[in-house]
Amino acid sequence: MEKKQKQFYVTVDYAKLIAAGIVVFGHCYLADTAGMAWFAGLVKAAVQMFFVFNGYFLYQNGTLQDREKMKRYCRHFLVLLCGWILIYYLWNMLFTEHGQAWFYTYTMQTVQWVCGLNDGHLWYVQNLLAVAVLLHLLDKTSARSWEVFAAALLAGMTGGLLFRALFGVLCGLRLADIKARGENGNAGSGIKAEEAAYAVLGAAGLVVMIIIYQCPNVMAGNAWRDGVAGVGSMFAGMMLALAAIETDLHLQRRGVRLWDSARLRKSSSIIYFIHLMIVPLSTAAVKYLLVNPGTVEHGGIMWSLSVGLLTFAVGALAGIVVPALAKCRWFAWLGKLY
Repeated sequence: MEKKQKQFYVTVDYAKLIAAGIVVFGHCYLADTAGMAWFAGLVKAAVQMFFVFNGYFLYQNGTLQDREKMKRYCRHFLVLLCGWILIYYLWNMLFTEHGQAWFYTYTMQTVQWVCGLNDGHLWYVQNLLAVAVLLHLLDKTSARSWEVFAAALLAGMTGGLLFRALFGVLCGLRLADIKARGENGNAGSGIKAEEAAYAVLGAAGLVVMIIIYQCPNVMAGNAWRDGVAGVGSMFAGMMLALAAIETDLHLQRRGVRLWDSARLRKSSSIIYFIHLMIVPLSTAAVKYLLVNPGTVEHGGIMWSLSVGLLTFAVGALAGIVVPALAKCRWFAWLGKLY
């Protein structure tokens, strides 16, 4: 069943690839340099798409109901998370002052950072895993509309990344539940109205998010400014994810099949996750190779462009090489990481 779902939602794979590119671009300092302050909100919306897709397929594949599937799901993200934590741990250790008891202090700081769920590039994986385990322990396999809105409200009020993750996964569960009812012939006017409401809220959220991020004077000095922009980007991401799912269902009803590729799916995941470490590495490399010799100025447009191009180059190379290596018996473990 899991394989069938992956082959079916080809449009979602394309959406993931585009979202991955948006996230990487947003972390390359190029958007601000080009005067595209609104792009920061689009990055949040793209990340929200990944949460919604995860919630959707957790429902579709029956992962939350099946203990063995849940174990595989958690093991998958635990391996990914532990691998990146180790890389971060060793990398940051090089730049930590080696004073008295530095090893113990640095280790405790790393543990606190991981348990905080609210900081660093790894927050996506940490929170996705935490939300999935929480839903499984609570024996919750679907979501109601009021729970989706409650999570959005809490995310806006607290600014907590955990609530953003919870909103996305609950939204995915809700959309999957709506689709399941439609397939069973139980899609009444209320269900259709709810889908329309999500689309309207998403469009409104996209507009509000762009205005607030692009125009610094809008709601300037208002404590709710970032919260409103964040909630707007969350609903925008939900709308974009819903659009990808609806497009695939529409194409299927018309008998249209898009080109499907396992490499495409692997590439989008690799490009998305690989940037977790490529961006800081690219920044360090550009500082060492260009800034220190005085070739470019730190923080200037050439510095941003260099970091961005290096990140994209390494990300694209990884997206091509890693799936190919995963086919070899000695590198099969690479395919299990993503």
